[in-house]
Amino acid sequence: MHAILFTGAALIGMPILLHLIMRQEPKRQPLPTFRFLKMKRRINERKIRLRHWLLLAMRMLLIGLTALALFQPTLLSNRFNIRGEQPVAAVIVLDTSASMGYILAERSGLTEAQQRGLKLLEETTTGSWTMLDEARGRAMELLDELPPNSKVAIIDTSERLVDWSPTAFDARKKIQSIKKTRGNSQTVSRGVEQAYGLFARLDTTTPTDSGPLPRLLVVLSDREGPSWDASRVDDLKSLREKIPPPEVFQIYLDVGIDKPVNMAIRDVSMESAMLDPRDEAIIRVVVEATGQAAENIISCRFDAENETEKKPINLQAGEQKTIEFRRSRIKEGLHTAEIKLETADALPFDNIRYLTFSVREPRKVLAIADGSARIGALGGGATELIKADLEANPFRKELDLYHYIRAFGSVRSVSSDLVLSENVDVWQTPESEMARYEAVILCGLKSPSEKLWNSLKSYLEQGGRVLIFPDGSEQDKLAYNNIVAQSILPGTFEKWIERPEMDIGWDWAGMRYEHPLLAPFKDWRKDPGINFVKTPPLVKRYWQVQPLNNQTIVARFADGANSEGGNPAILERAVGTGVRRGLVMMYAMTFNARQTSGTANQQFDLYDNYSQTSFHLVLSTLTMRYLVGENENFEKVNYYTGQMAVVRWPTEPSRNAKPFYLSGPDVSNTDSQITRDPKENYFRLPAEKTVTPGNYSLSSEDKTWVDGFSLNIPPEESRLERVPVEAIEPIFGKEGITPVGKQFKLREILKGNMTQPVELFPFLMVLLLLFMAFENLLANKFYRS
Repeated sequence: MHAILFTGAALIGMPILLHLIMRQEPKRQPLPTFRFLKMKRRINERKIRLRHWLLLAMRMLLIGLTALALFQPTLLSNRFNIRGEQPVAAVIVLDTSASMGYILAERSGLTEAQQRGLKLLEETTTGSWTMLDEARGRAMELLDELPPNSKVAIIDTSERLVDWSPTAFDARKKIQSIKKTRGNSQTVSRGVEQAYGLFARLDTTTPTDSGPLPRLLVVLSDREGPSWDASRVDDLKSLREKIPPPEVFQIYLDVGIDKPVNMAIRDVSMESAMLDPRDEAIIRVVVEATGQAAENIISCRFDAENETEKKPINLQAGEQKTIEFRRSRIKEGLHTAEIKLETADALPFDNIRYLTFSVREPRKVLAIADGSARIGALGGGATELIKADLEANPFRKELDLYHYIRAFGSVRSVSSDLVLSENVDVWQTPESEMARYEAVILCGLKSPSEKLWNSLKSYLEQGGRVLIFPDGSEQDKLAYNNIVAQSILPGTFEKWIERPEMDIGWDWAGMRYEHPLLAPFKDWRKDPGINFVKTPPLVKRYWQVQPLNNQTIVARFADGANSEGGNPAILERAVGTGVRRGLVMMYAMTFNARQTSGTANQQFDLYDNYSQTSFHLVLSTLTMRYLVGENENFEKVNYYTGQMAVVRWPTEPSRNAKPFYLSGPDVSNTDSQITRDPKENYFRLPAEKTVTPGNYSLSSEDKTWVDGFSLNIPPEESRLERVPVEAIEPIFGKEGITPVGKQFKLREILKGNMTQPVELFPFLMVLLLLFMAFENLLANKFYRS
């Protein structure tokens, strides 16, 4: 009952809820005039807000533009026309290497482009047109394309120092002056390096009001092998990255040809450029054909004689042959040879080569021995014969050492004046007598006098060389270890070692093979056919020597004497200062032998087994060659252009004050007269002056002393192998390497390709003024409304 009452009461409220939901309000109808005004008001509010926002944005933009203009920004543009008025900084690298002398055509038959270059060079129409001429003509064409007031540098690859030309006129004159190739030319890579250096210093050396100048690098080369050093690519990239903006625009103009034809004398050589009068001169000539088969006549002329020896030669393309010319019974003195291909071809420089050699008297060496000495070091197996001869002739001249100086094919001639030590001591001025000799040898002196040591010291301080063979157990240690002796010796004699067996060898593992005396042994040790490799050199009696320092040790015995190694076997020491330093070389073993007591047939107790193989001969030979300087480059007389040429001055002191004269191709009057520096042992012609191949001579004023040398172009210049484009692309890019063809136009290559900084300040100022005017116009219009 209660549920029904509650339900009924709830249902009574339903009509009330429906009434509240569905009841309707009376409609309000506004007048049309009020509705139009309300709509207009809303539109006006939106317009006013839009104008305010627009003016606000424009005023903010004006402030931003003002700040940007005051910053004065620049923009790098890759679309720069070189025909514009903006000056540029241009470096032109001209390859002047010998291969650039390749003849492309005769000047009477040039193309239109080549004729234009010839006209710019202001040269005649006679003669040949070479790759160098092609490069020079293109360089002149480039100078005409550059805008006025451009900065220009011309780099000749033979130059060591480069700089900007004062004017474009000077640049043109420099190109016109490069009429032939240079024998001392460096690589194009070096020229590019020099160009980068000029660009790096440009802004500091040449400031401009308009900011940094655009950079242009042009290389003109034949792209032959020696002209490009691929190993320098990474270095060049690093140098280029250090150049301040703008970026350098680079062009490599290839003036070479892909299929050159040439027959070349690649090289001429002799086993030795210093001959004994008994030797036969053998000149070996290497000839090679490139591009196609060729035949020719090759001739050899000695000493500018009228008669020449001629031989025919026939080669296939790529083939190489060696031809020999021989001459015997040559008189003593300086000699030259000129080897020539009789028929010329497109590359003239390798049709002729030059050679210098000399046939001269044996070199003077002073050997000092005691009256009873056996100088096996000098006489080899003739020990007793030399001893007897020495006792009969205390002052024997012209002791010929030729028999061991010929070791291993190295022909050198030395003569020795053999003098007793007691006779040296009575000389009034021993150092003056010694000055006539290139070396002094002490042959087992038992007790050298203090006067002798003083004389040797003076001799060494003038650039002399001394070799010391010690005596055996009878040697007076005090005579070698006194103050005067120790001022020049490389070590101190401490104890004479005598072993029962001959079992001490050399420390080959720890040998200083970089030393000129020992260098040949490095390869000989690997050859089992050499007798002293099969039978190692051994010693049982020698001196224990305390070295002045470890730097004086040349070779050691393998006797394990101390932790640092064995006892020294050979030592050396430089004496004096400057270029005239002397040299002392000292052995710890003696080449003497001790006669067995009580024997009537002169049997000897050998101290070593060196004479049982060729080791004694070889070691003596190498020692003598090192002592008189034959291991040094100063004995070289045939050089390549671009190398320093060196000639040993005469040893006679009386010649020091006299003028000397240099003669040869293209030697100027200034360079022809030479005044000798008494402190120098050698005349040196620097690399920048070894330009022209040929035979050169250096002589005293009275012609009583003559020496000389030859210069030739390096044989690599004749190879004519093109450098792959891929090797140059890392520096110049794929588009930067351009062959010079008939349709070549420099202006088209350069047009629109240079990177130039663009100053934005004037553009920003104009834009700022326009914005300010527009903002004022809008503001006035808005506020007036």
